[in-house]
Amino acid sequence: MELDFPRTPGKISKELMKEREDIMRRYGVTGFPTVMLMDGTGAPHARIVGPTKTAPEYLEKLENARELKNSLNGEIAAARMLSDSERAAALAKALEKVPEELQGYHKELIAEIMASDPEDRFGYGKKEKEARLMAQQREMLEQFYLSQRGKVRGEEAQKSREEAGKILASPDLLPSIRLKLNKFISDSYALERNYPKSLEYLKIARDSDPGSKESARLQPWIENMEKIIAGEK
Repeated sequence: MELDFPRTPGKISKELMKEREDIMRRYGVTGFPTVMLMDGTGAPHARIVGPTKTAPEYLEKLENARELKNSLNGEIAAARMLSDSERAAALAKALEKVPEELQGYHKELIAEIMASDPEDRFGYGKKEKEARLMAQQREMLEQFYLSQRGKVRGEEAQKSREEAGKILASPDLLPSIRLKLNKFISDSYALERNYPKSLEYLKIARDSDPGSKESARLQPWIENMEKIIAGEK
């Protein structure tokens, strides 16, 4: 399979670009190269992000992914020989082999677990609802970004921040989406050189999803912004 995500306008048609951007969103791809190893249903069991220094290192990652897949297949086959209650527990244990951020893509396996677990002892019913909500909110965020593209100065920037604020007012907004919107507001203030407000929203963004990797990545930004403000004083 070959996909291109060119920066040069017009290199591929708008229809093809949209199709490929949809693939990016579906699998949460944020940088290149990203390689997803998956089965025929589109359920990934491993993800390799970025280059490696040597070919053997890359081959080792591929081999680890293959071993994981073989082990996963073996445990699933064994679980399907069990009774309903035991099957659900064994299938749930097998799915734990897959990195947590990729488990939600295994929809057929999750449906099988849920069918054998009507009481939702393993929480996959709840996770399924959360996954649907995340997909909806990611799509909403993408549409928001598109609608605000280029609005970086003056009244337009202020209106963009107000629109972001309206979305943030929703009590059902997931922490990761809340973080991104507050970071959007922070970036908007930074472009206007309003560094105190930018710092304020950077800290709000960080605290929106505490404990997440994205939250941790904001700390250097915060420290750098504090240095800029201290230097101006």
